[in-house]
Amino acid sequence: MKKQSCIVDGIHYESENAAAKALDLHVSALRYRLRSSNFPEYISKLHPKEARRPFFSCTIDGVEYETMEHAAKEFGISGNSIKNRLASSNYPDYICAEIPKKTRNTKCTYAYVAHGKKYATLQEIADVEGLSRERIRQKMNNPSYAEYRRLLPNGSPAPRPERNHIKSTNRPCTIDGVEHESEKAAAEALGLDVASLCYRLKSSNFPEYISKLHPKINVKKDYLPIDCSVAGIEYKSAKSASRALGITPYEMRHRLASPDYPDYISPRIPKKQTGRRK
Repeated sequence: MKKQSCIVDGIHYESENAAAKALDLHVSALRYRLRSSNFPEYISKLHPKEARRPFFSCTIDGVEYETMEHAAKEFGISGNSIKNRLASSNYPDYICAEIPKKTRNTKCTYAYVAHGKKYATLQEIADVEGLSRERIRQKMNNPSYAEYRRLLPNGSPAPRPERNHIKSTNRPCTIDGVEHESEKAAAEALGLDVASLCYRLKSSNFPEYISKLHPKINVKKDYLPIDCSVAGIEYKSAKSASRALGITPYEMRHRLASPDYPDYISPRIPKKQTGRRK
């Protein structure tokens, strides 16, 4: 790579590395100064000077400022915020001749209604009610909050997403012939949590648990309790037998099916013709 000569303060340097060492600068900092129009004494043929950004004067609340940066420092905000306010029609007191005001597109905007009062934005409702904007948006989409609606440009209410979810406090059910007003009340009466009650309402293993909202699910036979007897002792399920004997359920099923264990009997698991392979 050829050496890139440059001139700094009238002094000619054979390369940028030599100039950076002499000026105690990093090479990237030296190249920035060679390109920047803020450092006219840094000259290089390889790095042409970049054009300076124009400094626009502006007027805010009747006070004139030489540049947007001066106005930003005065108000304690960023320069981009000043530029956005100068271009926004929401800030008529921010005026700049070089930056025209943007016209709002009314075709794509929505109006909002909260408690019978109209608002232009969700932030206005959030400021009035002391809630976050995301919480107000959730209320707009929730059918349970009828006083919060989004309006289309023609004034008609905007459609809301359909929801089939019903709270557990409003779902009646019947258990052992006893009717309960809601699943929550039934769970409290039976000493269960709502999730366990919903499982029993859906499971075909609990026919006495009935609910119109939860149709029964056909459970595979492999998952139903397997009654069995071991050495003349009867058990309601293979799982309870495995616990009593201190073996795993898998080993219990193997013994019920193996002819090597004649004392392990279950009407639902027939004995295999051959025993375990050795």
